[in-house]
Amino acid sequence: PQTAHNAAGSTNPLETRRTEILNWINTHDICFIEAATGMGKSTRIPQFVIDESHSNVVWQLQPRRLAAKRLAQYVADARLRRGNCSREVGYRVRGDHYCDEETRLVYMTTGYFLHFVLHHLRGLFRRIDDLNTANADSDFEPPVQDLGHRWCTHLFMDEVHEASEETELMLLVIRLL
Repeated sequence: PQTAHNAAGSTNPLETRRTEILNWINTHDICFIEAATGMGKSTRIPQFVIDESHSNVVWQLQPRRLAAKRLAQYVADARLRRGNCSREVGYRVRGDHYCDEETRLVYMTTGYFLHFVLHHLRGLFRRIDDLNTANADSDFEPPVQDLGHRWCTHLFMDEVHEASEETELMLLVIRLL
């Protein structure tokens, strides 16, 4: 693994714990990662995941449009300097996007994600009623739609500590998925 250094020359703590972070992500459905601002939670950790396997697709949710676009540009530029394809990284925000079938790391706003879920996962909320009315002893399985390349293997939600109605709704939707 490549080691990153900050301006002072010291090694980034997330880089030194790359294997440990990937093990946690691969063995747990939900992980919370706390680190100081600027350590690379939004930039390095998603790259760890897409670098681990070419089949991994990461959606990195951001509460603000500007953050989603700027982070995507920053990561794409950094990967291009290291010899990777800049099309691996893109963004999706209301009314604008830069990504295609080769994009494996997509920065998107939480609003765009909610819009996507509501329009592409028909029956998501009906699933709650189905689960409540199903016999607890039956082998009931809610239907799962095949979304092909449009879906992700890993979903990261940034700024979870910001208490808002949108954050609460996001956490509920993610729980239902």
